Amino acid sequence: MAEFQVDVIGVEDLLEIEGAWSSEDFRALLGEMDFDEAEDLPEDQLREMCVMYLQDRKPAEAAEILLRRRLGGDLTKGQISNISHEMLEEKLWEQYSDMTLHERLFHVGSLLAAAFPRSVPEPDAVEVRLEVRGLDPEAQRALDEGLREPMLVRLLAAGMPASAPLHRMFGEAVQGGPFREAESIAWSVQAATGEGGVTSIRVIGSGCWLDILKRTSEFQAKIKADKK
Repeated sequence: MAEFQVDVIGVEDLLEIEGAWSSEDFRALLGEMDFDEAEDLPEDQLREMCVMYLQDRKPAEAAEILLRRRLGGDLTKGQISNISHEMLEEKLWEQYSDMTLHERLFHVGSLLAAAFPRSVPEPDAVEVRLEVRGLDPEAQRALDEGLREPMLVRLLAAGMPASAPLHRMFGEAVQGGPFREAESIAWSVQAATGEGGVTSIRVIGSGCWLDILKRTSEFQAKIKADKK
């Protein structure tokens, strides 16, 4: 087991994740919506123009356009058609059965909400910023090598009450069992070690898993270390 001291520096709500849609994505979307001058648009105008053109469609049609761009290689036409209607009512980045698609479904839902803020669920990703110290050699070694997603999610779960969704849904995995879903919970992870061996970690994921950390300022975590 590895023991850590964790300070929660901040927990911030995100309506969208910066860089989720590239300039290439926006130009491709505009082309699909019959805007012929996308290549001539400055990069800082692409997102705004894309949102405007999405607003010329009905929300379900706009959702289908976005889904084809972001998930066309993973979903059939029928699935995309069904999801384009479902996401007008449901937060599929929390509820869709295939968790590996959650992050991309959030990106779709985020841009869709920018176009139709009153017609679709509000995006609710969360960014958690931590400062982590290893309290024993095993913990410090794990930090130096970089926490992989299973161990990182177990670390986050240690700061949550037993009633938290992570514990209720993945109790055995949180305790140290196989945890394939961890990569679909921690969408984005950045880590850097600073003075005194303190590791700063930035994690982005769905609010349904991480929002509860708003109630926590610090905690100690004793968790099973990954074997590399």
